[in-house]
This record gives sequence, structure tokens and C-alpha cells, in this order.
Amino acid sequence: MDPYATHQEALRWSLNKLGSDIVAYEIGAGYYSTQLLHEAVSKRLTTVESDLDWCRKFMHLQSDNHCFIWISPENWRRDFPGLDKTADLVFIDSFDGPSRVVAMNHFKDTAKLIVVHDQECVFRDPGSCYEGQYDAVMGFKYIKQFVNDRIITVVLSNLIDLNSL
Repeated sequence: MDPYATHQEALRWSLNKLGSDIVAYEIGAGYYSTQLLHEAVSKRLTTVESDLDWCRKFMHLQSDNHCFIWISPENWRRDFPGLDKTADLVFIDSFDGPSRVVAMNHFKDTAKLIVVHDQECVFRDPGSCYEGQYDAVMGFKYIKQFVNDRIITVVLSNLIDLNSL
């Protein structure tokens, strides 16, 4: 498996549980997630990116139910201004770690499922986590790990018992 696609199992699991008629956010565009979400989400998908040149690589997918939002890197690390907190699914794979913590906290009590890629330090070496990462992940009531080629992607929720899905 391509090392950049190790999140797909967790993302597909989440989509399978929620269905396609959902509101989803993708925080950080990518070759393996943007196309997958574009094809799977029928209601509304919003891809949020802080690198405008990177975002342009995927904007050919823009449609009535898939929009792209660029947020300046300065705002990206503090908050996601203008983003509705209501979502069924949030996929977080942004470029920098601190923005992942901001995204987890932004959607923590409102999104049904939050999928976060590259979380191995939380479970293997908490001392090497970026600031706030360990507390953000472990602060969720329900946590499900997907390990693929030593990379850990987590599904998080405060609203749905992941063991009951």
C-alpha cells in the first residue's frame, strides 16, 4: 500500500457507517482522500486547505455539492473561521500538526465521526506529540484505531459509541 494512503481503511469504515447522504469536511486535500470523498459524499463535501497552490490541484472536482475553501495559514493554526461546526464526518489530514489539533477541537462536540491520520505518537510515544495532540485525541469519549503499515489513523467521536457501529 502506498504510504500516503494508509488512512483509507478508517475513512471507508466511517463512510460505510454513515452512508453517502452526509455533510463532510476534509481538512487538508490529498490525492487519496479528496477523490474518495468526492465520489462517496452525495449531500455536501467541503475541502479546506491552507496551501492555495496545493488546493488548485484538486479544484477540478468542484461541483454543486463539493466546494473548496482556502484559509490563510495564520488563521488555520488558530481557528477555522466561517466553518459550520455541524458535520457528519470530518477527515483531518492537514499539512501541519497544530492545525490538526485546532480542527479536532473545532468539531469535537458536534461532528458524528472525526477521522485523523498520522496519530501513531499518541499511542506509541506521547512525549513526541506536537503541542496539544495527545490531549486532543485522548479527550474524546470514543476512540477506534486503524493500524496500517505502522501508521495509525483514528476515528474519534463524542456522540457515537464506535464499538456499537
